[in-house]
Amino acid sequence: MAAVGLAAIGAAVVVAAIRAGGGRVDLPPDPSQTISAGQYHTCGVQTDGTVVCWGLNDVGQADPPPGVFQSVSAGAAHTCGIRGDGTVACWGRNHDRDGNLDGRADPPPGAFIAVSAGALHTCGVHADGALVCWGNDFYGQADPPPGAFQAVSVGAAYSCGVREDRTVFCWGLDFGGQAEPPLGVFQSISASQTHACGVRADGTVACWGWNSNLSLDPPPGAFQAVSVGSDGHAPHACGVEADGAVVCWGANEYGQADPPPGVFQVVSVGNFHACGVRANGALACWGDDSFGQADPPPGAFREVGADAPVR
Repeated sequence: MAAVGLAAIGAAVVVAAIRAGGGRVDLPPDPSQTISAGQYHTCGVQTDGTVVCWGLNDVGQADPPPGVFQSVSAGAAHTCGIRGDGTVACWGRNHDRDGNLDGRADPPPGAFIAVSAGALHTCGVHADGALVCWGNDFYGQADPPPGAFQAVSVGAAYSCGVREDRTVFCWGLDFGGQAEPPLGVFQSISASQTHACGVRADGTVACWGWNSNLSLDPPPGAFQAVSVGSDGHAPHACGVEADGAVVCWGANEYGQADPPPGVFQVVSVGNFHACGVRANGALACWGDDSFGQADPPPGAFREVGADAPVR
């Protein structure tokens, strides 16, 4: 999943298509204000408002349009961003594995305050708080409930949103309990393919869904933010503790759960890599770098697109 929205993770069929695919975009030289880690690519908003992307680009997911953007959300094989006027633009894959148009990169008109790109669908929060989703809806993941929401985070075939009262509601595929959030008030949420996590009002982290690799077992303590990632088989998560240290848990075959030391402001988790913004604004990434997705540019960063924060 972007300014912040989720760096959402793709379904297995999309993963296979990407791994079989082609090109790579070279790392942009200029620093960014906003950055979002997707499956195997990363996109950022530069200080002048333009979007640049690097990493895998086999279907155009790392080829953003010109113009000024407020935020960007990198999904599995497509990316969406909110322009300066509040409208949403998307680029990259817009069809299923059989070549049929599914509309995941065809946003509706109107002004948005948040957008989250997932594997096969996308959701956004309109300026009036209403949710709208587009793309694949096989499991009802693109059929949001009515009412006003403050934030949304999109997984592979399900979605979660934070209501005005800060309770969490999820819809779509629920094979492992990923669409069954716990009760309570939350500061933020982050959804991946098989599980989701959120920061409660007291700063503790709660996770729900499939518990492979102990991904649902966050450490105790108070957190500022949490971000989850998964390819469907090796889920992991990272969070920023109250003192600014990053801690990760779950799968670690590529070192994606081994963050560097130091004080961080935020963290964003992709498939097998993660990135965090240090206290001085510099960006550090760790984990898989097969396509250059973990090679950040130098310079100061404002934030990484990860969880869906309550506004």
